[in-house]
Amino acid sequence: MGDAREDELTKDRTAEEPGRRSFFGSLFKSVIALWGLGFFGVVLSYIKPPTGRRAESNVKRAGSLAQLEVGGATLVQDPRQPFWVIRPSKDQLIALTATCTHLRCVLQWNKEQGRLVCPCHAGAFDLNGNVVDGPPPRPLRSLPINTRGDTIYVKLS
Repeated sequence: MGDAREDELTKDRTAEEPGRRSFFGSLFKSVIALWGLGFFGVVLSYIKPPTGRRAESNVKRAGSLAQLEVGGATLVQDPRQPFWVIRPSKDQLIALTATCTHLRCVLQWNKEQGRLVCPCHAGAFDLNGNVVDGPPPRPLRSLPINTRGDTIYVKLS
C-alpha cells in the first residue's frame, strides 16, 4: 500500500509541475517584455529631437522691425525678465535687461541721450549696458537678439 500511495503523490507532483513551470515561464517572459518596452521607450526618448516648443521656450517675440524706428526703443514686458530692444541704426539691434542693477526699478529710454535711465535713483546705462551715472553696482545684461524676416526675437536666459 505504501507503494500505491507514493505513486499517487508522484503523479500529483508531476501534474502540478508543468502548471507551475508554465506559470513561472509566462511570468518571466512578461517581466522581460515589460522591461524591454521600458528600455525601448527610454532609448526612443533619447534619440527623438526636442519639440520646437521646448527648444524655444525661452525665446520671446519682441515685435517687428517696421514698428521700431531708428533711434527708438521698445520695452517688452515678460514675467521672467522685462527687457528693452533698442535700434541705434538701421542695421543694429540691441537687447538689454530692463531692470536697474541697483534696486530693480524698471528703466526708461532717453532718446536724446541714447541711454537707459533709472527713475528711482538717476542711474544711467549706455547702449552696451555699462553704468555711466549713478549708484548701480553692475552693468546690465545683454541678451542675444535675432531677426527672422521682419520679426525680432530675443533669447531670455
